[in-house]
Amino acid sequence: RMGRLCRIAKTMRLLSRAHSCWMLVRGFMNSASIMFYSFMILFLTLYVFACLGCEIITKHSLNSVDVDELFHAQVELNWSSLPQIMLTLVRFVCLDNMSEV
Repeated sequence: RMGRLCRIAKTMRLLSRAHSCWMLVRGFMNSASIMFYSFMILFLTLYVFACLGCEIITKHSLNSVDVDELFHAQVELNWSSLPQIMLTLVRFVCLDNMSEV
């Protein structure tokens, strides 16, 4: 009898943990669509500013090697392609190694 009571107590304890875990999973599933749309808005904003940066920075008059070699080197390093520009903008937003740019 005592063994049965212990097994029932153990099962009840597991069910109470499963309930709290289920609440966490349900909360994540309810907020998944909001997180997805937030990610899409952030990505779209980043993409638009990367396109602007591509047009403004890479076509700047200082970008030729003859005029300013340091500016040209920075453009080639951080602003040469759209994915590189997006990564540089993410570094600005996250304040990650901004002094290198």
